[in-house]
Order: sequence, then C-alpha cells, then structure tokens
Amino acid sequence: MDILHGIETKVLAVRESQPVGVVMDIADTATDIELPMHANSGK
Repeated sequence: MDILHGIETKVLAVRESQPVGVVMDIADTATDIELPMHANSGK
C-alpha cells in the first residue's frame, strides 16, 4: 500500500504542474490508408 500511496502522491503533483502553452501540434487527425486491390479477388 505504501508503494501505491507514493505513486498517487507523485501523479497528483504532476497533474497540478501541467506545462503552459502549446506542448505539441498535430498536423492531421486522420491517416491515409491504401488497400491493395487484387485482380483475382473473385476466386
């Protein structure tokens, strides 16, 4: 239980000290997926 209490204390401290400003920009929220189409797929 002491280990869990120590982890909880550290997690709460990190949550309270979140960075200010933009941390990361994500260029796009989707991905392009190309699936190969086989000419003999009807067999």
